[in-house]
Formats: sequence, C-alpha cells, structure tokens
Amino acid sequence: RLAVFGGYIYAAVSGWSEATGQPVPMRIYRSATGNSGTWVRVDNGGTWGQGVAPDVVADVYSGYLYLGLSRSARSELWRTSNGTTWTPVFTNCLGTGSSHISAMQAKPDRLYIGLRNTTTTGGQVWQSYNGLVWLPVITDGLGTRNNARPYGLAALGDDLYLMFSNFATGAEVWRRRSGGAWEPVAQGGWGDSSVSWADYFDKASAVFNNRLYVAAWPPEGGAEVWRTAITADFTASPTSGDASLLVAFTNRSAGDYTSSLWQFGDGITSTLASPTHTYTASGVYTVSLTVSDSVETSTRTRPPTSPRRGSSRSSSASTPTPPSPAYCPCAPSPSTSPTAP
Repeated sequence: RLAVFGGYIYAAVSGWSEATGQPVPMRIYRSATGNSGTWVRVDNGGTWGQGVAPDVVADVYSGYLYLGLSRSARSELWRTSNGTTWTPVFTNCLGTGSSHISAMQAKPDRLYIGLRNTTTTGGQVWQSYNGLVWLPVITDGLGTRNNARPYGLAALGDDLYLMFSNFATGAEVWRRRSGGAWEPVAQGGWGDSSVSWADYFDKASAVFNNRLYVAAWPPEGGAEVWRTAITADFTASPTSGDASLLVAFTNRSAGDYTSSLWQFGDGITSTLASPTHTYTASGVYTVSLTVSDSVETSTRTRPPTSPRRGSSRSSSASTPTPPSPAYCPCAPSPSTSPTAP
C-alpha cells in the first residue's frame, strides 16, 4: 500500500510465505524522493508487523496518516503524526465480528472506514471526526449479509461511494449524497451476477476527470472497468388540465450531475432541480431538461401530445422512461482475478 504524507511517500510491504502459508511480517518504509536507495524503515520495529494480513488500507486525515489492517482475523487501526511513531486507535475490532479494515476514505470533516464482516451482520462503515471516537454509519451490509465485504470507499464531490464485493448476487455500489440516505447506483454485478468483485481494499477505484472509475471482475474471467455517467430524465404531474395549469416536474436523472436547466416550452426556464411551472395559456408544450456535471451534458426532451381544447398539457408522460444506467463500461481487460478471500 502506498500513501503520501508530510512530504514523504510511504509503502506498507507485506505478503504471504509460500513455505508456511502465513503472512510475512509487515514493514513500513518511506522516502523523500522515491528513488532507489532512499527508502528507510519507519514502523515500530520488532514484532509489530507480525501476523498482519497483506491487505492494508491507508489515508491522511487531520494531520495524521492512518493505517487500517487485520491481525489474527481482528481489525486494527493505527496512526502517526510524524511518520515514524505509530500509536494504536483500536486493536481489538470496532464492530462485532469485523475481521479487516477493508476501505478508508477521508473527507474534509471526517474519516470513514469500511469493516469486513463475513460472520455476523454484514459489512460495516464507521466514521470519526477526530480519529479517536468512532460512530457507526451502517452495520448490516445495507440490509443483507451478502454485502459482507465493503472493499472500497471513494469521495466524489460531496458524495460518498461504497463498493461491495458480493459473491451471492453480484457486486454492488451505493451512494450517500451530502450525508443523506444511502441509495443503490449499481447492483447485481452491473447486470451480470457473476461479476462479484468490485474494488479491492481501495486498490481498484479512482476519481478522474470528475468521474468515479471502478474495476470489477468475476472469480474466473477478465476484469471490467466501469465509470459513472449522467443521463437526463424527468416526469411531470399533471400532464393535462384546464389553464392555468400548475405542473410539478420531478428530476429523475441518473449520475452525479451538478446543474439542471429546464425549458418549459413557453419561453420560461428554471435551474431548480425539480421545479413547478404554471402554464397560463392553452397549447401544446415541449419540455426539455439538460443536466451537466461540468464534464458533459445530457438532455431529455419529451415529445408533445395533443391537449384537449381549452386546456394546457405539458409534454411529459406520467410514467417515466427508465433512465440509462448511472454507470457505463469503459475498459474491459483480459486479466485474471485473484482467489476470493
């Protein structure tokens, strides 16, 4: 695992012994240049790294470098302020049955960690404002024990994304917008339940050009890379009636759009997410919605219908056309996946 902190690049080095089948003691090194011959060991030395599973996660938050790991099937969290002296935050799990800290994501006001739990409740996510006191965010795999492996956390703007590897029904991705409720944005392995892996201890996702990219793969077969996309869509109610007609428009666009532009067909526009509009004259109106995320735009235009005489009708049907998925495939690869732990 690599991390950058305090002007140094850090590397946590570990692995499995072919001879014993046990973890090789973890060591942490750092370098001010990254060049060969400049790396210095900076962990606590001795037996500190003994028994640590090879998969660790790290992030920087509020003046500390945090390292999440697993030892003897128990999750541990350590931190350092100077890069050389590591102190424990907890060493005997946090949530009941959590065997690994499997994901970590810092935001400006808090630090999140994901906990793998394959024995009791399902995967967990916890948060802390000071790095010492931890509060549960989810403790039940978002409703299913199949979501036992929260193997990725990623921030995109104000949103927090959570990636589950799910070996029963396929990988899942969930989103929490600005601290609100969790909502699914990809389930069932993006339509293929054999695609059970998504991300892996924060090693297979990245934010690039205002897009979240996530690698996913089945236990046997090639890997896939998916990215977030935006797709405009909306509904309106009512769709006909006597003038003046007040119509409520509901934005059902998919993806992480940051702006909305409505054109109501009568020369009036709105930039609200889900506005209302009054049609004062009878007629047929074509309504369009354009959403943007500063990278690309998507427009949805509802075709007009013929209103009865003396009434006003908006152009949207009451039943929405299903939007395109919030993700799109972008880079299939023939690589072979590892064996599921």
